[in-house]
Amino acid sequence: CLLKHLIKGSYVPNDCIQQLRQYDRRIFDLNKDIVYKLTKLDAALQRCNIRISNYVSTTNGKSYQIIRQLRDEVALANRHKDGCQSRMDELCGKWFPRQLANLKTIPGVRDRSATAIIAELGIDMSSFEDAAHLVSWCGLKPRNEESAGKIKSSYHQTVVRRKNKMKVKVAIARKMLTAIWFILQYNVPYRDFTPDITPAG
Repeated sequence: CLLKHLIKGSYVPNDCIQQLRQYDRRIFDLNKDIVYKLTKLDAALQRCNIRISNYVSTTNGKSYQIIRQLRDEVALANRHKDGCQSRMDELCGKWFPRQLANLKTIPGVRDRSATAIIAELGIDMSSFEDAAHLVSWCGLKPRNEESAGKIKSSYHQTVVRRKNKMKVKVAIARKMLTAIWFILQYNVPYRDFTPDITPAG
């Protein structure tokens, strides 16, 4: 099928993007670890009823040592995460300064999100024929919602009809991916959609 061009090969980013991915996924793993450690710390504090002095007679006791170790582990993970992000900022600023700046024009997208987008998607959109292909590659291809011959958008289904929060998040993610495709494809900053206004005749 590949030889006859019936299917496309897998999307494999270049070495620069793969290097960024290593940092990005390390941050993802560190975030999971931090959440886990904070949950353990919260459980330890609950067992002490928060007022540690009522239950811990000495700072050398087992309960106190566990809490201190968890705090140290969380602090270490945060330092590692900050180091990874600093390196991502440095590499993106060196290799893809314009794309990084353009992505940060999207409302709500800052350094962390912009560098993660570049790390996971790359900057070459030629692997995706259009924005819909990128959305599909990310596993967020929308379904057709047809009623009385009319197909309603996912945004209409989630916002106007007030569907659950997860569906709203998915609809927003699709719209953001569409914007990201155009920004990276044409190397332009984000701009809000403005419908054409036809002057009154």
